Amino acid sequence: MSKFPMWKGFEFEVQGSLLEQVVDLSSSMGMAYERCIDFYKDFHTHDRLMFVFPRGSCLMDIRTKNPSAEYQLDSKSFFILPKHLSHDDEGKSAIYDTLALYPTWGLILEGAKNIKVKETELSFLNKKCQNVPKTPWMNHLIQHYFFEKVIAKSERVHLEFFEKQIVLEALKILFKKATPEPLPQDLKEQPILQRALKFIETNLFEEVGLDQIAQNSFTSVSSLLREFKKSIKKTPFAYIRERRLEEALHLLKKSTYPVGEVAVLVGYKNFGAFSEAFKRRYHKNPSEFL
Repeated sequence: MSKFPMWKGFEFEVQGSLLEQVVDLSSSMGMAYERCIDFYKDFHTHDRLMFVFPRGSCLMDIRTKNPSAEYQLDSKSFFILPKHLSHDDEGKSAIYDTLALYPTWGLILEGAKNIKVKETELSFLNKKCQNVPKTPWMNHLIQHYFFEKVIAKSERVHLEFFEKQIVLEALKILFKKATPEPLPQDLKEQPILQRALKFIETNLFEEVGLDQIAQNSFTSVSSLLREFKKSIKKTPFAYIRERRLEEALHLLKKSTYPVGEVAVLVGYKNFGAFSEAFKRRYHKNPSEFL
């Protein structure tokens, strides 16, 4: 039985080995985050419009009925699915890692009003599926929303800005009104290291480069390295490696997954490299914690 039977589309358990699931449709911006091995969810419907954001290296398929169609999704774009449309979801990559957002129609109308779009012009949203390329600003918004909602578990007051801006940016893209947005004042005031750590923790198990970390921290690579050396006495990659190994230790102690699977879950593609790094950190082989 599902943990969330009160919400349409979440009445039943997903198939696969579920690693993490956060579902909350209690506000004007509903959300569901799922991370899973061999993910599959049979045909179902939602009573709200759905925005689907695959994360990192996640690949997934969505198949719909009436009309019958199949869509391949990755993190370069986001997918809009009309409410009440029957569909199934299937992970195609090693790890399924996807954030889905469910705005109310009222939140959509609020965004439309800001860009002077009439409600009659929005009817297509609940008539056809769309795979929409993400803008850099949309990517920033999703990264910060994910951190605040899923990782930091922030109170609703800290989420409302991102929720409204995500809907607004989606509409701007659809109506070709997207423009570069200034960095919000509260983000400008955050220290570089705090911005960087937010991005890293949000993408801990994905392959990220220094350029990508710096860009999402709104700074240069040299400033990023300087802040890490000054504040935590290590490089960004050393920090990432330590955090991945901490998460690996946590998973091993749960004794749910074999060592090879844990290596993949925390972002290692080479089992030997994982075992060596783990032993260097904890002075034991990973299998000794099972």
